[in-house]
Amino acid sequence: MRAGNKIVSVNGVPVDSIGDIQKVVTATAPIDTEGSIAVELGVEDQLGKTAIVRSLDLPVVENLALLNGVQFQSRLENGEWVTRVKASPGTKPDEFQNGDAVVSYMTTNEAIQGRQGLHALMRREIANGTSNFNFAVNRDGAMWLVTMYYNSAVVN
Repeated sequence: MRAGNKIVSVNGVPVDSIGDIQKVVTATAPIDTEGSIAVELGVEDQLGKTAIVRSLDLPVVENLALLNGVQFQSRLENGEWVTRVKASPGTKPDEFQNGDAVVSYMTTNEAIQGRQGLHALMRREIANGTSNFNFAVNRDGAMWLVTMYYNSAVVN
């Protein structure tokens, strides 16, 4: 793509803004897609003529953002789903740090597996009234125990 070119369609569906792209990809991709999604972009040049259709393979990622500011992202790494901390307000060693790979939930000794593993665990534990979460994370090649307080009723 060149500066000034405009994406006008995704998988044959017209789009008007950059925000429409993710919506169309999500709506047209199978829910159980693993690894990557094939996407066709209709690109229009600066003169308003459709110049080309480009095919891309976009990685599948799963994002989870909590009200306390912690954000996670799951993606395939070397054939396995890995959930990493994408953003964290934590600064102490026993808090989530950006880049931590979430390995397991210590309270129930269960591994964080799959694209939506952490999503499912958080939904279940919040529904059960849990507010203190203990996780094992891989940080720079070493295992760490981190604790997160989370109350879904308030921004904390």
